Amino acid sequence: MIESIALLGFGSAIVVGVVYFAVRQTIPVVPFLYANARIQAKSKYLVKDTQWPALAESKSLSELTNNLRDTEYAEELDKVNDIYYYHISIEKSFSKSIEEIKEATPDSIDPLFDAYLMFWEAKMLKTFCRAFLTGQEFKENLVFPVGRITTQMITHLKEAETTADINVVLAGTPYQDIITKEHATLEELEVALDNFVFHYFVNQVKNTKIYEGNLVIDLLNFKFDIQNLLVLLKMEARNVPRDQREKYLIKNDTSLYTLRHHLIKTENIQEFVEQCSRLHYHEPLSEALALYEQDGSLSHFERVLQQYFKTTILKLERLHFQGPYSLFTHLVKKEIEMKNIMIISKGIQSKMSPEEIKELIL
Repeated sequence: MIESIALLGFGSAIVVGVVYFAVRQTIPVVPFLYANARIQAKSKYLVKDTQWPALAESKSLSELTNNLRDTEYAEELDKVNDIYYYHISIEKSFSKSIEEIKEATPDSIDPLFDAYLMFWEAKMLKTFCRAFLTGQEFKENLVFPVGRITTQMITHLKEAETTADINVVLAGTPYQDIITKEHATLEELEVALDNFVFHYFVNQVKNTKIYEGNLVIDLLNFKFDIQNLLVLLKMEARNVPRDQREKYLIKNDTSLYTLRHHLIKTENIQEFVEQCSRLHYHEPLSEALALYEQDGSLSHFERVLQQYFKTTILKLERLHFQGPYSLFTHLVKKEIEMKNIMIISKGIQSKMSPEEIKELIL
């Protein structure tokens, strides 16, 4: 009898321990359950990998739009038939996805999604600066309101004639000092914006102290590692002076960025890939190099690296599907999807063959 009671007590302790562990593991993700449910519902509207070849067969932009009828882009794309506005409509649809996820998450992490929207605010400002600094007309319909970039601000930017005017329009925004600071080239200004927004986002994650915050930061580091690799490869191919290369990189805290001085000194793309031998990027870089050596096209590096990026985050997403990480991986998947639609639409407009377009799909 005593043994039975002891066993019963021991068994109860195990059950209590299991329940405690389960509750402890679940509590951090509870605030994100509704948002994750929304994301899972929206995932059925994502273009599946098996659908891209068929989309690449589209013979016109209107046919491509019809083939995208079951996605979230159709409503915006129905309004345009020009390639530039076609791409703007896709970007507008993507920015709405960020807003929708923000609305579904607790108010306490709104600063994170506001910070993520800043990547698109910066994109709108780049479009303006490109026109302003090159003396071209600033076309309002090539930008759209997103986050702090309101319709009124866009109108005032269009009317700006001097740097002082721009300073007045951007007064009180985080971008004021970046835009009004003197930069040697337009490219340097654009990189300065990207660096500012990246670090602003990382600081927001750290300050908010969200569950899986380190994973979210790793995701962004990964994304900008890919960007840095592509920038360095293009500068190597174009023989950009070595002392000019580092200033075009995103300053992220990764092994790749630590290796930048060695990568900048390489004499050719083959040596560049060899320098990455200790990084997890070496295998995809080697795969792309083999293709590059056949035809000299750098597009192989972008496609292979972006595919590697997508495959890797999808594997991690399966392990972290209930917290904030999956919300940001959904946005990354949407962004890659957006790029693919742009690739296909641009290919159609340039009268590329379906086979040529398929080779570029990420």
